[in-house]
Formats: sequence, structure tokens, C-alpha cells
Amino acid sequence: MDYLKKHPLEKGARVLDLGCGWGLGGIFCAKQFDARVTSLDADPSVFPFAKYHAELNNVEIETWRCRYEKVTQKDLSRFDAVIGTDICFWDQLEDPLYNLTRRALRAGVGRVLLVDPGRSPFRRLAQRAAEKLDAEYCEWQTLRPIKASGCIMRAGPA
Repeated sequence: MDYLKKHPLEKGARVLDLGCGWGLGGIFCAKQFDARVTSLDADPSVFPFAKYHAELNNVEIETWRCRYEKVTQKDLSRFDAVIGTDICFWDQLEDPLYNLTRRALRAGVGRVLLVDPGRSPFRRLAQRAAEKLDAEYCEWQTLRPIKASGCIMRAGPA
């Protein structure tokens, strides 16, 4: 959220929130940028929580049950931005997320933004994307509202 405040999305952007969980990243985009958010997760049990949080924040989200490897380039062409927060926590997620990032760029998605506390699978994913997809990979730190740090991978022309 701190990164997006400093590097905002365009108003009304179509955002795919990967591995949405309770939906907070996408909800922030909907609230802050009037984004049209689709919250994707393989586990449908998270959607009631995501919808509840959206309702609490007076925004709407769409939900989509799908695994990363099943999201096609055609699917991705409907979005201006793809975000994912804290979603590359197992080694087995590295390849599907790298391949999804590559498909998103081929589909013309303007920005793929993945963030993580700094686990090794994410760091490998981000390094690979930096080398092969011209992505940017950096450490990020915020001091407010609490001190926190993590890693950010940003791919795409925008």
C-alpha cells in the first residue's frame, strides 16, 4: 500500500489481485484509485472474508476461483495491473507466478506488482523476472504506521 501511494495506479484501472486471501490489496486499490478489482484465489473459502472487507470499505470486488497456472494470456488481457501480496511462500509457487507474470506482460498488462516479506522463493522469482523479463526488484521499507520491510517486484512498462 505504501508503494502504491508513491507509485499510484491510474484511476479506474482494472486490477487482478492474485491470491487475494482476505482481499486487502485489491480493496485498497478499489478505494484509493477507484479500481475495478477482480480478486483471484484458488480457495473459495476466502471470498466471504474478501467480500466482507470490501463491504466494510464501501467498495465492490469481483471474485474468481482459479489457480495461477490456469490464468490465460487472454484472461490477463482484460487487466491494466496485476498485484499479489505475500503469495510466493512455497518453492512450488515460483514457476507458476513467473509464468503468469510472463503471460501478463505478453497480454499487455501495464504493471505486475508482486510483494513479499522476503522469503527465498519470492527472491528467486523476482531475480529471475529481473534477468529475463526486465522486471525491477528492490527492498522496500516503511516507518508508518509501523516499521515494516519487504521486497517488491515490478514488471511492465507503466
